Amino acid sequence: MHLEGELDQMTTAIKTLRTQLMQKKDYFEDSLKSLETLYKTTMEEIDNLRKAINDSLDKLQKKTIKELEASLTRLRTSIQTDIEHCNTSIKQLIEKHDWLDRKDTNEALQFIKYRTCLEELNQTKEELQQMTTKDVTTLAFCPDETIQIFVNILSGLGYIPSQVNSAPGQKGHDVYKTTMIYNKNDPESSGTSKPGRLGEEVSGIHSKAGTNPVMKVKETKHNATQSNIASATRKTISSDLHKTSSMNISSQKCDPNQLITVNSSKMTTVRMKKDSETCYISGICETATGELLVTDWNNSRIKILDKSLKVTDHCDLPGKPWSTCIIDSSLLAVALNSWEVHFIRLKKTLLGLSSLKLQHDETFKLPHSIMGIYHHQGNLYVTSGTALYHYKIDGRRLMTCDVKKMYEDTKGGMTGNYYRCLYLSEPILRCQLCL
Repeated sequence: MHLEGELDQMTTAIKTLRTQLMQKKDYFEDSLKSLETLYKTTMEEIDNLRKAINDSLDKLQKKTIKELEASLTRLRTSIQTDIEHCNTSIKQLIEKHDWLDRKDTNEALQFIKYRTCLEELNQTKEELQQMTTKDVTTLAFCPDETIQIFVNILSGLGYIPSQVNSAPGQKGHDVYKTTMIYNKNDPESSGTSKPGRLGEEVSGIHSKAGTNPVMKVKETKHNATQSNIASATRKTISSDLHKTSSMNISSQKCDPNQLITVNSSKMTTVRMKKDSETCYISGICETATGELLVTDWNNSRIKILDKSLKVTDHCDLPGKPWSTCIIDSSLLAVALNSWEVHFIRLKKTLLGLSSLKLQHDETFKLPHSIMGIYHHQGNLYVTSGTALYHYKIDGRRLMTCDVKKMYEDTKGGMTGNYYRCLYLSEPILRCQLCL
């Protein structure tokens, strides 16, 4: 009798376990169907993005071809005008030559012939000289190198975030990986990480429940379980966008649990009447008094915006600006695509108004390309697209003779290499990789 009871319990347990397995199988089958549907939807999004890119490229191509045709029409008209002038001059010279061949005994008439032909000859020589000194007529295409640069920087049309496994009913997280490099003086760096080599990986964990994204240092395990997330939270990288100016960041205490949040947003325009091209903001930083400095790539300018986000002044640059950073309360640095660092003064107006004026100060030529730039306590960190360089600043002078290459990665051209400098918490300098 006792054994029969045990068998009944065993039968019940088998039925229960079978039911659970069938439910789990149904769950996985539904998940597989959902996964296939999501795959098709994602493929449609990728195709739509590619179509939008193709449409944009088609518009750029049509605009460039239109400019080419306009140049051809202008040059063709100019050449045809010159041909007509040549034909007219040739005809007039033939007429004068035939006129001179006629023998006249009247000296007065001979003198008139001489004077008339001399004036015609001098005028024709002058016209010929003008034609000779004209620039050589040619058509050429100079491709915009920034297009290829941006394409090389990208590793794809977007990112495919890896889904963190979680049990049914639990909140999942989408993990986006971003690799960063640590300064050799970073006290939080792994003991096995060598200076100038990649340190730990950083994962941006975005909660599906609608909470704000938090940048967390990734643990050795790749799964993002609750225990790992709690452990990673103790290593949260804090960043306060309002407090990142180099004048006061060293005196602030880092809050390791602070989230990166967006408190508000506002749409504005940085376009000026002098701008001939569509504005493209390639870099931005903030002054100690709250003004914004933006670099306009297409118009080769740096502009300053007051606290109401109105453009109050600008400074023209001799090249395309990649990025900018604050050196001190009255000086900023701009990185140009011509391998140059330009120092710009921030000057107060004579009337004592709150708005600042921009004035070009110094120019320093670097022995390598420059894309990202950041200053901290007399040190200037520069990214070239494949390497991270360290320069010293003495007052308002960049010590180009004292340069140190901190890191370099030339694998795959510019893909996955250093593009922007990002200062997060003292005394750590991290450079964000464009993946």
